[in-house]
Amino acid sequence: MKETEVSPNSPTYPWTSMAEFATHLLFSSPRLRFSEQQKKSVLSWATALGAHPVPSMYSLGKTQERIKALFGDPKEKVTSASGNIFYLNSVSKAIAMDYANPLVRFSMQDYPEDGQGRMSQVHHGEKMLEDLPNNLAPPCVAVGINIFFVNELLQRSTKGYFIPKKFFQAKLGGTPEAEVLAAGHGVSRTEEGYAVDTEVVIVLVSTGRMVFTVPLIVFMDDVSGNISKQWNKHHVVYMSNASMPCEMLEKEFCVRFVSSSPHAPPLELIGGVRKSIEKAADDGIIAWDCKLRQEVMLIPYKLFLAGDNPMQAEECSHGGLKCNYFCRTCKVGGTTVEKKSDEGYCKIFESGELRTPSGTLADVKEQIELAKKPGGTDKVKNAVSKTGTRDAASTAIVDRLLDLGKRLRKREAGTPPMPELEDTPIEILHTILLGVVKYYWGQTVYILDKAHLLDTFQTRLESVNKDGLNSPTLHANYITVLKGWTVIGELVVLLWHTEIDNIEDYLANLSRTIEDFLSISAQCAPSILLTKAKFHFLLHLPMFIRRFGPAILFSTERFESFNHVFCLASIYSNRQAPSRDTCQVFAEQDAVKHIVTGEDISVYMASHPHQCRLMGIPAVVEKEVGKFPCKNVREVIPPIDWHTTQSASIQQPNITHGPNDRFYQGKTFITVDGDNARIGGHVIWQSDENPVELSIGKITEVLIPADGDGRVASHVLVMQLDFQPKLHAELHVPCLKLSEPEKKVVLRSKNVLCNVNIQHDCATSRCTAVTPPEIHAQGSTTHTINHNAVHMHAAKVSREKKGAEAETALSSKEMMITVHADMLELHARQTKSQAEQFIESEEFKVSSGQKLHVDTLAKLTVQLSKDILRERLRVCLLSPNLTAYVQEVANRIFAYAKQHLSTFKIPEAALEDPEMTEQITSLISHLLTSARSNMKQKIANHIASKSHISVLAKSLSPGGGYEMTTAHWAHIAFLRDSMIIFKSVVEESEEHAAAQKKLRARQSALATPDDAAENEEDQEPAENDLEGGAMNAEEKIWTSNEYWEYVDKVLRELRAEACAAETTAVARAKHMEAYVCIFF
Repeated sequence: MKETEVSPNSPTYPWTSMAEFATHLLFSSPRLRFSEQQKKSVLSWATALGAHPVPSMYSLGKTQERIKALFGDPKEKVTSASGNIFYLNSVSKAIAMDYANPLVRFSMQDYPEDGQGRMSQVHHGEKMLEDLPNNLAPPCVAVGINIFFVNELLQRSTKGYFIPKKFFQAKLGGTPEAEVLAAGHGVSRTEEGYAVDTEVVIVLVSTGRMVFTVPLIVFMDDVSGNISKQWNKHHVVYMSNASMPCEMLEKEFCVRFVSSSPHAPPLELIGGVRKSIEKAADDGIIAWDCKLRQEVMLIPYKLFLAGDNPMQAEECSHGGLKCNYFCRTCKVGGTTVEKKSDEGYCKIFESGELRTPSGTLADVKEQIELAKKPGGTDKVKNAVSKTGTRDAASTAIVDRLLDLGKRLRKREAGTPPMPELEDTPIEILHTILLGVVKYYWGQTVYILDKAHLLDTFQTRLESVNKDGLNSPTLHANYITVLKGWTVIGELVVLLWHTEIDNIEDYLANLSRTIEDFLSISAQCAPSILLTKAKFHFLLHLPMFIRRFGPAILFSTERFESFNHVFCLASIYSNRQAPSRDTCQVFAEQDAVKHIVTGEDISVYMASHPHQCRLMGIPAVVEKEVGKFPCKNVREVIPPIDWHTTQSASIQQPNITHGPNDRFYQGKTFITVDGDNARIGGHVIWQSDENPVELSIGKITEVLIPADGDGRVASHVLVMQLDFQPKLHAELHVPCLKLSEPEKKVVLRSKNVLCNVNIQHDCATSRCTAVTPPEIHAQGSTTHTINHNAVHMHAAKVSREKKGAEAETALSSKEMMITVHADMLELHARQTKSQAEQFIESEEFKVSSGQKLHVDTLAKLTVQLSKDILRERLRVCLLSPNLTAYVQEVANRIFAYAKQHLSTFKIPEAALEDPEMTEQITSLISHLLTSARSNMKQKIANHIASKSHISVLAKSLSPGGGYEMTTAHWAHIAFLRDSMIIFKSVVEESEEHAAAQKKLRARQSALATPDDAAENEEDQEPAENDLEGGAMNAEEKIWTSNEYWEYVDKVLRELRAEACAAETTAVARAKHMEAYVCIFF
């Protein structure tokens, strides 16, 4: 026998040796791909190290040929109607391997099941239970050695007659295992023959050998064929055997590659896959069933198509999310004008008339007919716009017809495939997590940024483990978004259910939550429901859940993760035939995975979990409960006596130890569920006395016996937490607090079940961003204190203040007092330093355009955006109660700002420093000048354009939901009319100034020394004129840049008039208000 040959009786068959087996396993890893050169380098490296025997590339190639001969070549060449050539791996061979593989076969369920309200798998859905056509429903059952099919006249064990129409499973009488039942018609024997009862009845049968129908989940996506960032678009098709439970479907091992192509469009690929499934169903798949130990026949069918929304829209012959009728499931939508109308907007909140395959097919045929007519381009475009139907499969035909025009009007177009409408369920990964959650995240960041709280929000996010949105009280917009996040939390919990106990109650709750979420979204951002179709898609989720089971079953995370495996398989193709190359790679990988999960090699693989991970094979790794992760705890910490532990102070009858018992203090241990629990972490635990009742506690001590192997914890001390009677007011989640009085319990490590995530409510507890607390304690706050850091800092303070000997001279109480005083002093210095940074940073000048020194006036705080102070000052200048715009206005606004620091976001520490106070005052004065100039320019432009006053009010109004009252409108009208009057005043002043200038020039020419006495009488009138000119010169000569001074003068005169006319302050205010309202 040659070196490269092996006997079928060899224990390593089809490999010649264990060395070749291990090497081939490494080179066949889906997530660790090797090029041919890399394989040679690895083998050369092993040889250089003296390894023996090292297989050659030639022997590995021969082994691959041997495996291919055993399994056959699954590749099938497909040529589409448009001439595109691509390859796919045979669906029938993949299914046959599933039934021959014990790893997956024993987890399959062969019949649909009536969950009687319970739902956790696809076989609980309505499609498999009720809506399958007769040729796809399970066709037979076996009773003993006999196989009975549907639509046959059978005799029951009770001697009655029966015609079965459908076989399914159900749990009867509370039994743990489902029993096979048959639904059909009872038959009675009469003298004339057999009489068939039209009423459907259900009878019990027993199972044996049978013909299986196999539901398939087919996924299609576009993915890059490169592992680099350069996009190399490929369309790929994967599938999963839906007979397996959800737990198996989620595993990478159960995802099968079917086809890929860089040039064939999606519908051509899915068409090739559909034909492969139909051929397998028509011919039947003869396969070995490792469960029944006999050959069976398999009939596959497509259960549903998974994918993201654009891909599913194309599969449904739909125009996509951006067309007028944006929903592929129903006919909701319309033009932008129609959707913005009251009636059209309300329809978005409802499920419209469902699309049907026949209706979509009629739309596609109509578009093909329109393409034959003159002006076909516009007609087809209008038809797509009116219906939302656009079939990618017939696009080439339509385009060709439009190009050829009249010459091809008589040509018969091919019939497009029936669109998949009811079998493209709404996918929760792209619709929820990458859809509405992403949109709400963007809206939240926008609002937090506008409120200058992004840094606080970031600090809060860093203080939690996984999720939570705890922010200070904000304006109404944020409150609405917070409500939206709360409902999103409820929605996500409902949609990620793995098991539904009562489908009717669940769907009612889900529908109500979706309606609440859409209502809150409409309040938060009404237009987003018009531009983002995924909000409407939520309405169809209950229908698809009823049809296919929990939404997690048609989520695509597992397929999206498998895209990386495809990229690794495609990178070493020579690009001459990438579709064929990837099919070949996956065929080889599937064959190797099938062999190593067989009964003969499964024992070896179970003892080598690292090789299971290489092949993507699900491996069960058992963890010892209570185990301490460190290799040798004795090298880490010294043991202590039992009486010195915290647990010793807890009196529990089941916990007793002698005085000489010693323990190590551990930091982590393994819980029953395999989690790594740690000191300070929170866990769910149960007691030996009442194992049904579960409690939550915080771990404070972990003890490991010193006389054991030093690695298994025996005792765990926890502080018990109690649930509060009410849910959180805003987040609607349970609240916990420490037991009162404090209750500590010593547990065995086997009583600690798992870790639990507990978040602290920073907003309710008003925590600072410096030291976030640990848990929400309903009225109390428990802070995390690093005691070692405190003692080290205390020693440092003692050395600096009183010398080295003072470190031991101070008591613990005195040391802590010293530390506290020093920390207060440090906090004061930090606060002042932060305030200086507020004033001396770049953003505090607030886009004023002021050019300053390198150490410029800058941002109020790190949390402030560039325009916050300017917006506050614009609000002040628009106030109807403002008594002046120039004189002392900067000082008055600064005085108001000091009383409302939070409104102006000015740090309190800044006011304690004279230099910073002067900088703020100077900046406010500068910004007021800029704001007044901007307002004046807008008023002048408004007058010149003769636009409506509402346009002016809108341009003057600050952003952020500033409310304009009647008083504001009247005040803006006053400013507008004051400018109109001011322009005439300036023109009169300019005329008067010109006359004065001419008069002075004439007097200068007349007033000469020679004729001064002679013209004394003639000069008298001129002298009088000059006297009058001097009097007029005392009046204000207004220039165009003194508008705001003129407004101040008008306001002073109005106040003086009001004081003269009225005696009380209220009457004077009404007098002023009445005058200002005249302008409005």
